[in-house]
Amino acid sequence: MMLIRAYQVHGHLNADVDPLQLYETYKHFPSYAEKFKVPQTAIKGLLDPKTYGFTEADLDREFFVDAPELAGLLSRKKNWKLRELIEAYNKAYCSKIGVEYMHISSREQCNWIRDQFEGALFEKIEAKHRVLNYDRLIWADEF
Repeated sequence: MMLIRAYQVHGHLNADVDPLQLYETYKHFPSYAEKFKVPQTAIKGLLDPKTYGFTEADLDREFFVDAPELAGLLSRKKNWKLRELIEAYNKAYCSKIGVEYMHISSREQCNWIRDQFEGALFEKIEAKHRVLNYDRLIWADEF
C-alpha cells in the first residue's frame, strides 16, 4: 500500500512533462536549463519496489489489494500482479501528464480526482470524441 501511495504523492515528479525536450536542448546553459529540470533526486527510490521490501520474484506474484475507501484503479480490480500494478500506476502518474492532488484534505475530492485520472486507463475514447475534445482545446487556446 505504501508503494501505491508513493505513486499518488510523488508520481507527478517523474512524469515526462517536457514534450519539447527543452532540458536536453538547453542543458549546456546551466542557468537556463534549471528552469526545465525536474528534481529526480527528490523521488529517487520512492517509486522503486525494492524500497518497500519487494524482490524481483515478487513482481510476478499476485496480491490482493482491497482499499474500499479509495477510488481509481483499486476500485476496479482487487487481484493484481505487482508488475501489472506498477505498470498501471506508471502509466497513470508518470507518463505525459502529472497530477498533484494529495494535499487536498477532502477524501471525497481526492477520490473524484483519483477516479477520473486513474479511471482513464480503462476507458477507450472514440475517434469522434477525440476530435471533439481536440476542437474544444483549440477553441480554448484561441479564446
